[in-house]
Amino acid sequence: MNRLIFAALICLFGWKCTTSLPLQENTAAPVQVIFVPGYYGSTLTREADGKKIWFTGAQALWGDQTLALDVDGLHIPGTTSFKVGEVLRSVDFFSSMLSKDIYGNIIDGLNTRLAGRANVVPFAYDWRGDIAISAHQLSQKVEDLYEAGASKVAILAHSMGGLVTSYYLLYGNQELNNARMDMSGARRIHGVAMAGVPFKGTQAVFRNMQYGIRFGLNAKALDGLAVASFPSSYQILPKYPRALSTLQGVDVSDWIFDAKRWRDGNWSLIKNSMAYDVATREKRMNYTSVMLSRAELLNKKLHAPSSNAESNLPFLYMYGDSIPTLHSALWHEEKRKILFPGKNIKQFLQDFDTAKLLMLGDGTITVSAGRPPKSFALIFPEMKIKKLKEEHLDLLRDEMSLNEISRFIKEAIGV
Repeated sequence: MNRLIFAALICLFGWKCTTSLPLQENTAAPVQVIFVPGYYGSTLTREADGKKIWFTGAQALWGDQTLALDVDGLHIPGTTSFKVGEVLRSVDFFSSMLSKDIYGNIIDGLNTRLAGRANVVPFAYDWRGDIAISAHQLSQKVEDLYEAGASKVAILAHSMGGLVTSYYLLYGNQELNNARMDMSGARRIHGVAMAGVPFKGTQAVFRNMQYGIRFGLNAKALDGLAVASFPSSYQILPKYPRALSTLQGVDVSDWIFDAKRWRDGNWSLIKNSMAYDVATREKRMNYTSVMLSRAELLNKKLHAPSSNAESNLPFLYMYGDSIPTLHSALWHEEKRKILFPGKNIKQFLQDFDTAKLLMLGDGTITVSAGRPPKSFALIFPEMKIKKLKEEHLDLLRDEMSLNEISRFIKEAIGV
């Protein structure tokens, strides 16, 4: 398709022409509200030349730079080092005349509603990295705000940003391996709102680790190898019953966290093993095993019993419950392939009803995967839970949601 025609179609279907500028932040406000975005939610700039790669209109149309982490020994072609930039407000084409809003309207909309009584501070982090490490950075951000004169700090988190925030609330800046629940983060915060958090993972990331995902015409930035190089991908793999089943209906969800199954099935980093040497295959296998083990440990920490820990922290959680969402995948033993709707089921199972692999949710996170851990009801007895009809990003962007969040924050901070 001609790229100019592609850009025009983007404008017609969900993109908008705009020249609006973000609101000026009130950095002198005594209350600071940290906004923690989700997976994909911060810009990445190439260290070698300072060029923004994630994400721009140019990258959507003709980009070919992989976002894979430059991990020694994995030998993923084209990797380079990146710096984290800012929270991804929008993806712009042709300066800012044509743009797709991401988080810009959420940040500006909340700032407008807080009317100078509090200031929204976007927190950019490398969403490809380890969630516990990102939580350490969030901890430092909180302390920096207090040192700069803030009297109160609240947090608004979306999607995977809610996992970063949850770890921080429960464990502060402790290293994952030896972390003990002490609520050190929660004691520093005056209110938390979250939306669409993959507490039990998302099937979408398992699919993308196998087959990659396109953004516009760009199939290179987040191909399967790139997504499988991210520690965060393993940490949001689906961890619930029937996430993976055989064609005979046997639940084999435990395979998703079994490194041996990844090796035997030639999944993700291990695909096309004959194309690279034995040392690279071994390094990729070891990397997969370590990442899966660390993901299991993080999940255990986030779902740990309360251990008599309790916090009166005001807590608002919102999730979507009305949109068919990918829930399950199928393992085709004969073909040695994982099958997903829209990817390869029709090729191998022409008459299969793909609706069997869906559950209600927000289009990205299912209801069952998005419910907070059972322990949270004891740890955070003040938690309020709201079900919404919106899609994943619109859980925050919807006008009613923004009104609800602003009311909650005002009550939590006492203004």
